Amino acid sequence: MERFNERGFNQAELLADSFSENINIPVCSDALFRIKNTKRQMNLSRTLRDLNMKGAFYAVADAVSGKKILIIDDIYTAGSTANEAAKEMLLKGAREVSCLTLCSNFYKESYPLRAWRIPIAHKHKK
Repeated sequence: MERFNERGFNQAELLADSFSENINIPVCSDALFRIKNTKRQMNLSRTLRDLNMKGAFYAVADAVSGKKILIIDDIYTAGSTANEAAKEMLLKGAREVSCLTLCSNFYKESYPLRAWRIPIAHKHKK
């Protein structure tokens, strides 16, 4: 909420709204909430990004349970935000969680340029 107050808008929600209008899939902006005031990720190492985001989200079980979820975000660097959000939604019963981002800035040492698959938390099908 602090960053929203600084900017006056949520860039990921604006992206989701625009995407939703073009493909006719509803946006559910009340299914996932940031509950931890995290540090800015920009200058953190991958390990510190993961620690920074740990426990940062709360998913509403009634909103995500049994559903396929698409997280839309502005930038994907190390995947800490997407992974932590996905883990929380899967814990609350989401059937599947995917992530779509406008930009990515993969760490060269972490992701070879030929690797286009984005790692994200997932639940194995039974």
